[in-house]
Amino acid sequence: MENFYKYSSAYFVRFRKFEESETPFLQKYIYPNFRKILDKSVTDCICVDEDSDGKDCMVFFIEPIKINKFIEFCSYEELIEEKRDITIELLKIEKIDDVVDKMIKSDEYKDKFNIFFQKNLTVDIVLEKITLYGEKQLTELDERVLKTSLY
Repeated sequence: MENFYKYSSAYFVRFRKFEESETPFLQKYIYPNFRKILDKSVTDCICVDEDSDGKDCMVFFIEPIKINKFIEFCSYEELIEEKRDITIELLKIEKIDDVVDKMIKSDEYKDKFNIFFQKNLTVDIVLEKITLYGEKQLTELDERVLKTSLY
């Protein structure tokens, strides 16, 4: 997970649904091309799940140039239904999508999200969260960020 710590952006991608086979779309088309599109270590920075409509979704913790390369490939092939930078929404704990909420809470991916939060959460974001949601909504990490800023 070496590269994971270098990047401070998070991107959400929802693929259009394919009905053609029993093999999941991502395994059949996208995974084999990851190493061509992205470098090998980036695959450790990806969370994958299916939304309630059965569409494959991914969250990437990655630098913009690499996600743009991936999106360009997928757009050329008309594979993507939705794509967006979710960095600020994630840090403010705003509602993004049910599938992202599911990923954050999953045992499989919660460590990746926690590393992202630890790397990117700032005092300004925590103060904005207090303004929006109140002190009672602060996480343990939010409180640590505030305490650290006082010293």
